[in-house]
Amino acid sequence: MLDQRPPTRYNQFLKIATWFEGTLILVAYGIGWAVSINPLAHLNLTPIGFFWGIAGTLPLYLLFALSYNLPWSSMRAVRNFLVEKLGPFLSRYR
Repeated sequence: MLDQRPPTRYNQFLKIATWFEGTLILVAYGIGWAVSINPLAHLNLTPIGFFWGIAGTLPLYLLFALSYNLPWSSMRAVRNFLVEKLGPFLSRYR
C-alpha cells in the first residue's frame, strides 16, 4: 500500500540534505582557495582509479551489512534508531 503521508516532508528532507551536502562542497572549495590548494589538480579519472574506488568501498559496505544484521544489542539500537528516524522519509523511495 502506498504511504499516505504528505510528500512535502519527504521533499523537505531531501532538499535539506542536498543543500547541506552542497554547502560542504562550497566550504571545502573556499578553504582550498584560501590556502591556495586546488582540490582537482591531481584528479585523474582512470579505470584503475575506478577499480580502487570500488575495492575501497566494498569492505565498508560488507562491514555495514554484517553489523546491521548482528544480534548485538548496541547494533540493534543503532538499527532501530535509523529505521525510526530515516525510515519514514526514505520508505517512499523503496
